[in-house]
Amino acid sequence: MTTFRGFTTRNRFRKFTIADLDLIKIDLINAFNIRKGEKPGNPRFGSSIWTFVFEPLTDATVQQIIQEAERVITNDPRLAVNNIDVFAEDGGVLLEISLLINPSVTPLDVQIRFDENVRRALLN
Repeated sequence: MTTFRGFTTRNRFRKFTIADLDLIKIDLINAFNIRKGEKPGNPRFGSSIWTFVFEPLTDATVQQIIQEAERVITNDPRLAVNNIDVFAEDGGVLLEISLLINPSVTPLDVQIRFDENVRRALLN
């Protein structure tokens, strides 16, 4: 796997550098936690999935959530979407996402819970 390097201050006390899967997961959850339009200078960045959290999970709503998740994920050139499943959860929406990490096509399965109670997207 190609080595990706970055940094984060989340849950870190001294060593702020992170690499590979840890970096990809943090970047992904950050992209989902920023609501679309909130990032200065880049209003297309972020996710609008938050608008669906309390909507009934109809087939049309599920398709909109999947399309939005694919848009957010494919903005990261390291990632490709293999499959996305959407489930209703108390106070939120759960996404089960199967990803491929480019260029080596390494599989990565993640669960992201959009929890309105804590107003965060959480990686399970």
